Amino acid sequence: MWALNYRGYVFIQIKEYKEAAFDLNKAIYLDPQFAEAYCNRALLNLQTNDLEGAKEDLQTAMSLNETLPYNYLHLGLYHQKSGDFALALEQFNKAKAMNIDYRKIDLLIDEMERQTNNF
Repeated sequence: MWALNYRGYVFIQIKEYKEAAFDLNKAIYLDPQFAEAYCNRALLNLQTNDLEGAKEDLQTAMSLNETLPYNYLHLGLYHQKSGDFALALEQFNKAKAMNIDYRKIDLLIDEMERQTNNF
């Protein structure tokens, strides 16, 4: 299951969304409690502009594992895409406080701070 999840994530990065969906759906089918797969499928949904699907997967991922920093990163991306920059900033800051291994987190935080100061 971990291999399917990782491969699904890689497929998202190279914009092979059909393959990503197949791997992530299979990982979830094999283990319906696999929070990381829901988290990555939420990212896939964000990339394909399925905000409702992203929201549902993030809610599931959070209910399964609230300590996963990528849940907060992806929740921040969801709020950013939805136009709620204050909530996006809050989620990005939570991810950073959890020492997320994501080199662009400071850029996302800076952008959301600029956006919230403009409103």
